[in-house]
Amino acid sequence: MDIKRIKIGSSNIYILQGNGSSVLIDSGGGGERKNKKLIRSLNKRGISPEDLKVIIITHAHKNQMGGALFFRRAYGTKIIADEKDSMTAKIKGRGIFGKIRAALAKNEKAGIISDIHATEGLRLAQFGIQATILSLPGHTCGSIGVLTDDGNLFCGGVMENFIFPSPSKLAQDFVLLNKSFIRLKMLPIKMVYPSNGRPFKFKRILKNKSY
Repeated sequence: MDIKRIKIGSSNIYILQGNGSSVLIDSGGGGERKNKKLIRSLNKRGISPEDLKVIIITHAHKNQMGGALFFRRAYGTKIIADEKDSMTAKIKGRGIFGKIRAALAKNEKAGIISDIHATEGLRLAQFGIQATILSLPGHTCGSIGVLTDDGNLFCGGVMENFIFPSPSKLAQDFVLLNKSFIRLKMLPIKMVYPSNGRPFKFKRILKNKSY
């Protein structure tokens, strides 16, 4: 499986290609300029918007889901998301950096209606990707991750990597977020691909005993 990262604004979009299929994980914040940039990035890799099998939304914040709404409307692309993310909910921050980010995001509208419900354990082989959906609530109520069979985790907002890898500084429920992170420690994860910040080896975050 081939993994490509596209950075639009402060957020990452990942293209997964395997067995002749292309899948997006997250989709940017939408809007004409960002949607055009995403389409250009796809075209550079020989992918037309019509070729996309599905877009997986790891959590329903605007900077992850905005493009998916455009693709569904314009090209009929199906969206996989957790139905618990269909409602707007307030986000909180921890630490100085997290509280500042939460304050800046206070007016952000969240919530998305999926075409395919992202249930725990859902296999993605039907879309050409050997991977499984994980339910990872906390960052949002319906946050999910995608774990490939060879150990690549697309974690959405559960973890981030700005200056160094850490559990997210933003969450709707930090108790749930911590439980999701503890669960991930028990899984055979090699690389982590977050929504925000650079991909990193999972063992880097495991070395920090404060998490």
